[in-house]
Amino acid sequence: AVLFRKNLQGVVSIEKPRSSKWICTSAPSRDWDLKDVTHCSGEYFVRNMLHQVWFYEAVRHIPNRALVVEVSPRTIFQGILKQSVPEDCLHFTPILRKGDLNPLLSPEASTLLQPEM
Repeated sequence: AVLFRKNLQGVVSIEKPRSSKWICTSAPSRDWDLKDVTHCSGEYFVRNMLHQVWFYEAVRHIPNRALVVEVSPRTIFQGILKQSVPEDCLHFTPILRKGDLNPLLSPEASTLLQPEM
């Protein structure tokens, strides 16, 4: 854990406040006001790797009509999310099976999202 923390601090060297829309799964909701939870930092990601995940508790805080982005090397929570979030939420996973990037994130696909002129 010490070596991981040291190496990660070199990658995430500047700690920044996270958006209030970012729901934390690495701490129970009673701790969401603590600095190491409210800020995106190396310590935040170390916590994610080393501590239990509070997934069910976090999912209960997802509001209606939310865009839910699963940031994960695999779509392991896709089924759980579909059953747990409000029906009017949209679930999106940037990474697909075999580590391929979702085609919706390609530069070519971004033209599909542009409004017609």
